[in-house]
Amino acid sequence: MYKDDNPYKKENWYAYGAAVIAPGAGVVVDAVNDTPENDYKERSVVYASIPEDALNRLLGGNYVVLDHGNGEFSYFAHMRPGSVRVKKGDHVQPGQQIGEIGFAGDAFIPHLHYMLIDAPDILRAEGLPSYFRNFHRVLGSSLIEVQRDQIDSGDIVEPPRK
Repeated sequence: MYKDDNPYKKENWYAYGAAVIAPGAGVVVDAVNDTPENDYKERSVVYASIPEDALNRLLGGNYVVLDHGNGEFSYFAHMRPGSVRVKKGDHVQPGQQIGEIGFAGDAFIPHLHYMLIDAPDILRAEGLPSYFRNFHRVLGSSLIEVQRDQIDSGDIVEPPRK
């Protein structure tokens, strides 16, 4: 979703720059914060120049991997350069901001790519079912309060308002 009827300006996307929040406690096992962002030229994505041997950056741009213990890892990708607030070895608490949504890596629109996985290496990991608690799902002009549910691709969600 974007404003001003112009999807070809990353700042027009409502998600762009929004806070990325840790869903649970964990230890940062990997974090990248300096991958340049993509941009638009006319009606096409212009991908940032990233060395081809940096496959994790090509895919995720600026990303964070959290180890939650018990074989569960969270992966957050496509964040804004300079916005990642954590580094390898940091302990993260639930609800802590770890970055901002951006437009880096293999992305054609600004968004957050999130996966709960069974290993820290996204190229070898398998996806796990993930459930979230206490959030709002945006449906048109309505906010639907959700106690516990999965979040699907394309869903727009917000934390509860205080």
